[in-house]
Parts: sequence; structure tokens; C-alpha cells
Amino acid sequence: MYAFLSLGFLIGIAHAFEADHMAAVSSVASGKTSKRGMMRLGAAWGLGHTISLVLVGSAVILSGHAISDAFSHGLEALVGVMLVGL
Repeated sequence: MYAFLSLGFLIGIAHAFEADHMAAVSSVASGKTSKRGMMRLGAAWGLGHTISLVLVGSAVILSGHAISDAFSHGLEALVGVMLVGL
């Protein structure tokens, strides 16, 4: 169990350093001047991801269904639109 959680944590860390996250966080953090403000932003970003992952992941697991490729691609397109907006 701990190995599974550790793997998930490490994959999450790697995911946080992907280009789309770096672009989004840096554009939002550009208005922050204090380390405390940047740390709050990072904590809020991480908490938002965690809550979303737990809610959606729980719903998918409890329903017994999988997320379709079409739905997944639609979500990726929405992320792209959001990044352009940022």
C-alpha cells in the first residue's frame, strides 16, 4: 500500500514540473512579490488539484466506469484553452 502511495506521490511531483503546469503557475505567480504569497498560491494550487483528483477519482472508482478517450481528449483541449487564456 505504501509503495502504491509513494509511486503516486512521485508521479505527482513529476507532473507538477511539466511545461503546462510551469506556464500556468508562473503566469499566475507573476503578480506575487513575496515568498509567502507565492507559497500560498502553490499550496492553493496543490490543494485544488488534490481535491479534484480525490472527487473525480472516487466517482470513477465507485461507479465502476472508465473515463473514455474522447472525454479525456476534451478535457485536455479545455486545459489548452485555459493556458492560452492565462
